[in-house]
Amino acid sequence: ENYLEACLLQDPKFFAARLPLARAYFYQQKYNYAKRELEIILREDPQNAAAWYLKGQIALTEEAFDTAIADFEKGLKITPDNPDLQKALNNATTTKLLKLAKRMEQKQDWEKALYFYEKLHIQFPDNSDFIYHIGLLYYKDQDYSQAQRYFRKCIKINPLQYDALFYLGKIAFQQKDLPLAKQYLLKLTQL
Repeated sequence: ENYLEACLLQDPKFFAARLPLARAYFYQQKYNYAKRELEIILREDPQNAAAWYLKGQIALTEEAFDTAIADFEKGLKITPDNPDLQKALNNATTTKLLKLAKRMEQKQDWEKALYFYEKLHIQFPDNSDFIYHIGLLYYKDQDYSQAQRYFRKCIKINPLQYDALFYLGKIAFQQKDLPLAKQYLLKLTQL
């Protein structure tokens, strides 16, 4: 970092030092310094995909998801096949949806939470955690048939999903199907 800063003090137009310096600031969690360098880079070269990537990473770290997504998309317009930018965009989108889903769950807004978890489920159809949360939201909304459907789907993907088995047993008990409730309880004790 000191070497790069010294280079820029001697020659402020030594453009090649700016991106490595921005990266160094990023890794040291000096995000405002990194953003300042990136602004200079992107003002001079708005087609710098690496700068858009790093700018998006900073925004993602600061949980400014919309900004991160926009920055990654700008980078992908420049280099559409860049796997790092594609992965970062997917990560930002997923993280944003998950944060929104959890926030809605905390507010007990089951309908909105369900909407975000279903979007995640579409993106990741084999993720048992997202499927479990969809089942849990249906359970909280007292739609037990839908809850069972998603808990069973969760168990098919991850037979060791303790909570899904627990809720399947609980629903069976609530529906007075004691033999089925016992089956789920036995499965739980075998985990």
